[in-house]
Amino acid sequence: MASEQYNKSTQHFLYFCCLLIAISFYSFGNFGFLNIFGARREIQIVLLLMLMPVLSIIAAQKTGQFLKEPLWLLVLCFLIAEIILTQHAINILNYLTALITIGALFSLKDKYVTFITKAIIVLCGIFSIMGIMQFILLWFNPGLSAFMDHRYASAMSAKTISNISAIEYLGFIVADGGTTLLGHHVYRLKSFAAEPSVLVYSFLCPGILALSYRGRIRVLAYPILVFTIVFVASGTIWLCILFGLILFPIGYFFKRSPRSGSMVILLIVVMVALLITKIDIPLFMRSTIDFLSPVYSISSMPLQKYHSGVVRLTSIAYGIEKVLSHPFGLGSVGTLGIISGLIVVSGLVCGFPGLLLISVVFYRMFKYGIHVWQCYGKEGKIFSALLCGTFFQTSFFSSYGWTSFAGLTILCLLYIRIRALSASATESMHHM
Repeated sequence: MASEQYNKSTQHFLYFCCLLIAISFYSFGNFGFLNIFGARREIQIVLLLMLMPVLSIIAAQKTGQFLKEPLWLLVLCFLIAEIILTQHAINILNYLTALITIGALFSLKDKYVTFITKAIIVLCGIFSIMGIMQFILLWFNPGLSAFMDHRYASAMSAKTISNISAIEYLGFIVADGGTTLLGHHVYRLKSFAAEPSVLVYSFLCPGILALSYRGRIRVLAYPILVFTIVFVASGTIWLCILFGLILFPIGYFFKRSPRSGSMVILLIVVMVALLITKIDIPLFMRSTIDFLSPVYSISSMPLQKYHSGVVRLTSIAYGIEKVLSHPFGLGSVGTLGIISGLIVVSGLVCGFPGLLLISVVFYRMFKYGIHVWQCYGKEGKIFSALLCGTFFQTSFFSSYGWTSFAGLTILCLLYIRIRALSASATESMHHM
């Protein structure tokens, strides 16, 4: 009886820790919700003090579960490179926290990892519904935007955002003058993120994950995806959707050989990256804008992306050159870590070992994704295509926020989820 009571207490404690991990996801990195209340740093310290000892013990008890995982090894390389090459204390703490958390995630039972994932989806759903409410209010009363002058950015760290208007408790707007939607001037939203492209990992990915579950959790996918795709109107997010549609046929043609399909996708990533270093970037962007001109009647946002596209593509080309000239990495990479893909960033941080490890991570993710596409119904195919499209975009175009604690955590949760779905499909086939 005492043993049973002890087991229940342990389970309740672990679930509590899992809830704290979910809360941490929106407490660190490039999300400024806690800055409104002036409690960001205090809550971060409390979360770290409560979680890190427990997660360290969990990870230490089952080191065999993660020591061979390429994602954990990649974060370890990030940490070592940061310690040796640049010694930035905040980055060291970020990678160390992510390393311990990812080790614990690989060590925990599936039910606890599922609880963390679902808790993040619920929080994301709440923030998305708040964003939809904000969009509706601004649609019918654009004058409210005059009171939304706070510019949250990641450089603000834990600074308090004071004297905000009531509508800003629902989220912030992008300070770019807005865009048009169906002929109506609207403001782009970003919830409490520093920049719209951050919402790829913090909103789009939880929304995609929600599609892989049943019941009420899946229902939350709809407000999350509507808010993220329509009301945020981020070119980076739209690229994820576009690449998902483009990669959809690959799932069909390679459904019997996920390994081959994964290799093809990785080769396409390499070809695209090399092509960026060879093209006339301003001419390419002008041609792209001209090609997209027919969509102006729906939204003007794609036509406003010339400067952003030139900056990002030029940075990617420069980043590739730096990777090739620094085979052992540079440690911290500054703004290149914001406007370059995760493959380039991994190479910049810790050199060729980082390139190898992130390539293995993406290879496995694409392989699992194609296998899920093959074995599941319509929902599985949509989930797989969106996930692969997001990884494709993140791999070479923009990885803003993905090397933060929150970004690496969601990457691990995505990896565990897609792997579990693939393994479940394989097991089902064996029992047939």
